[in-house]
Formats: sequence, structure tokens, C-alpha cells
Amino acid sequence: MNHIDDHPRIVLLREQVNALPVDESYKNQLLKSIEIYRDQLLERPEIPVDGGWDDLEALQQVTLSDAMEHCLKLIP
Repeated sequence: MNHIDDHPRIVLLREQVNALPVDESYKNQLLKSIEIYRDQLLERPEIPVDGGWDDLEALQQVTLSDAMEHCLKLIP
């Protein structure tokens, strides 16, 4: 494991994802997104500025965006 994987925000984010009352496949997508976007997540302000998204909300947004992008690529 990378030292970034032990960062308190990443650990908390994994715990939050695992506690969500959602389908396991969606949890897996969110956990995969943590791996893909962890550097960008850590670059974000820890406390959202002007009511912006917290880390979990941001993670969900990029995960849904990636899923939508994937679906759009499947359209002929």
C-alpha cells in the first residue's frame, strides 16, 4: 500500500463508501474511483469552499460521470 492510501481523508472516504446503503457493484465503482482520483481528491480543500462538495459527494460525482461517459461510448 502506498502512503497516500493511509492518508486520513482516504481512509475516511473508504469507510464512508463501505457504510453506504447501496449496491455492492456501486460501492466497488466508488472504491475504484478512490484509487483513480486519490491525488485529485487530496488536492481539493479539506473543507469545501462556498458550500462546495465534500469528498464523498465529489467522489460520487466523478464516479457517475465516468459511468455516463462509458455508456455514451457504447452508443453507435
